[in-house]
Amino acid sequence: MTPFKALYGHDPPLLLKGTTIPCKIESVNQFQDERDAILKALKSNLCRAQEQNKLQANKHRREVTYQIGDWVFLKI
Repeated sequence: MTPFKALYGHDPPLLLKGTTIPCKIESVNQFQDERDAILKALKSNLCRAQEQNKLQANKHRREVTYQIGDWVFLKI
């Protein structure tokens, strides 16, 4: 369950990319452009945060290779 659903009891509304066909009402076109810019910024920020998390998680990891017959401990 997402935090949004836990708080509000339903899933958040979908944020869809605006259509490429311009509308006759200029305010609708402006709203779609602003929403598309927000979605682009959100995607960029999420990608950057994921990359930073990946770098932090991999700081303490090391590359290990095993040969057939090696003994390993498994945590199940």
